[in-house]
Amino acid sequence: MFGLSVAMAIACIVVVYVGAVVQASIGIGLGMIAAPMLAFADPDFIPAAIMLAVLPLTFTIAWIDRQHIVKRDVGFALIGRVPGVIAGALVVAALSDRVLAVMVAASVLLAVVAFVSFCFAASGIYIWNDLLDVEADRRHPIKRNRPIASGELSIGVARIAGVAFPVIALALAAATGRWQTVAVVATYVVITIAYTVRLKHVPVVDVVTVAAGFVLRAAAGAVAVDVPMSRWFVLCITFGSLFIVIGKRYAELNELGDSAGTRATLEEYSVGYLRIMLAVSLSGVLISYCVWALETSESSGSSWPLYELSIVPMLMALMRYLLVLEKGEGAAPEEVFVSDRLLQFLGVCWLIVYGLAVYVS
Repeated sequence: MFGLSVAMAIACIVVVYVGAVVQASIGIGLGMIAAPMLAFADPDFIPAAIMLAVLPLTFTIAWIDRQHIVKRDVGFALIGRVPGVIAGALVVAALSDRVLAVMVAASVLLAVVAFVSFCFAASGIYIWNDLLDVEADRRHPIKRNRPIASGELSIGVARIAGVAFPVIALALAAATGRWQTVAVVATYVVITIAYTVRLKHVPVVDVVTVAAGFVLRAAAGAVAVDVPMSRWFVLCITFGSLFIVIGKRYAELNELGDSAGTRATLEEYSVGYLRIMLAVSLSGVLISYCVWALETSESSGSSWPLYELSIVPMLMALMRYLLVLEKGEGAAPEEVFVSDRLLQFLGVCWLIVYGLAVYVS
């Protein structure tokens, strides 16, 4: 069976099946779960086997849910998917099959472990945050529906999970075989515990601490797969995180108004002050990205100014998000990213331009 032992073939089938179940349930998972196993079994399986497995799964799910498909949303999705596939194919074509297979298998496996580790770490700390804020959350118009605040999840079970999840996170970080990953996850746990207990009550420090959590997430992925991060890239992530977190505070303050006391530090901020902080963080992320793009372009030796052109969709996306904040939205950034079609389109444009830049260099 393609040179595989019966046991290995059965293992591959089981892993693909599990990945398909996860994919069908939450929309992602087949590639992350099955790719490492298939690559270790036979590097030639990557990426063709995953792509062939995804096609029937996608068509099956689409057929089952055909009555609930919104054609307008499918059209917007295709606008991003088709150019993205083309850009990805160009990058893949530049690599040999075996090099691509090894890179995909190792990187995906380590990145997935680091990702799951951070999921447990973040979940454990968020549970403690909700435990400590349960009374304030019950007065919040939206947060009162959270499991602990609403009584759906008991205090005792929440405390057990709050202790167990960070321990599991550190164990998974150790499974990557790199002490740097453990150090990053441990730092994240310490910082977020400090935020939950005390720092969220200190103006300015609260937003910096939350932004630091996003930076540590990026660092965890980099150290897990042993990829160096440019100092300008780190600055870009730092200011970008600050921009999103400050924008969230700005939107919350505009939305809650007199009820701002539901968050510890909102009463200390003013709309004018947060606007200044937004301007500072926006300037920081834009300057950092520009320098990073120019630096990367120079080191690549390419005559095509694609890295420089990637600045355009990045700038437009930042300006668009700023407009969203001024309209009174942004208290839930994830909802903005999911619902704003222009932001999604600009993100796709950035991916295409950056993908082409990597390919031609």
